[in-house]
Amino acid sequence: MSRVYVIHENDAWVEPLRAAFDELGVPFTEWFLDEGTVDLTVPPPDGVFYNRMSASSHTRGHRYAPEHTAAVLA
Repeated sequence: MSRVYVIHENDAWVEPLRAAFDELGVPFTEWFLDEGTVDLTVPPPDGVFYNRMSASSHTRGHRYAPEHTAAVLA
């Protein structure tokens, strides 16, 4: 089975997903994208990407999280 990559910046919103993935035996990895850089020389891993990024991330101190997520997904 492919891995699910959950892109987010708010742990509280991912708790139900963690429980459901664990219950179903779905392998997943969380990508907490609040800051960072994008290495365009490395291909993305195989799997399904679930974007749980919020436009309100700036209210939690993650001002550029949506822009960073857009770059990662592109």
